[in-house]
Amino acid sequence: MKKIIGMMAAFVLCTFASSAEPRNDVSYRAKSGDNALLFKLRGLSDLGVDNFDGGIGYQYYFGGGNHVALRLGLGANYSLESQDKPEIGTKDYRNTVLGFSFYPGIRYNFGTSSNILAYMGTELIFAINNEKEEGRDFTDIIREEKANTYGAGFFLGAEWFVVRNVSLSAEYSLRFLYETALEEITISGIKTKNEMPDKFSFGTGTSSLYFTIGFYFD
Repeated sequence: MKKIIGMMAAFVLCTFASSAEPRNDVSYRAKSGDNALLFKLRGLSDLGVDNFDGGIGYQYYFGGGNHVALRLGLGANYSLESQDKPEIGTKDYRNTVLGFSFYPGIRYNFGTSSNILAYMGTELIFAINNEKEEGRDFTDIIREEKANTYGAGFFLGAEWFVVRNVSLSAEYSLRFLYETALEEITISGIKTKNEMPDKFSFGTGTSSLYFTIGFYFD
């Protein structure tokens, strides 16, 4: 929480300092054809970039009087954990996790100054996750869980261009999520399917406010 407050304070101070400077030129990138790669920022003591909506973020201005942009978040993850069976075991242990996420959205700039943009937008959320565990307790047991997540979100933020091709944004996000899952358990070749409880969630997620760095190019 202290880190979030510190980052908010730093962002606000930089924004006011930049606004106080007299400028005659427009130094933000928001015209049709502008592209950007987006990354979330983490921490202040350990400042660095992180995944944007589970992966890499991309933004493209395509029209609307230089106010409308397409925004995408694409993510993928894979992990594998394995262990050879002991002498008394029957199966090696293996746990595989594979997931994908896709966040298409539309952004609209409703306020501008020389180097600051105020924006809002909506997004759709699609994610799939598959976990397969084989050889639990080194026995002939296979457990597989398949989960699908669907949702929609609304975001509101402010973007400050440090230089013309690099920007910092503070963004608030509100999301609705719905998840369905199916569990399959196979014991010695006999498969059993179990419908998992559906999940619905509504809220700001892990953090109601996060910071993004954007790198712009033509």
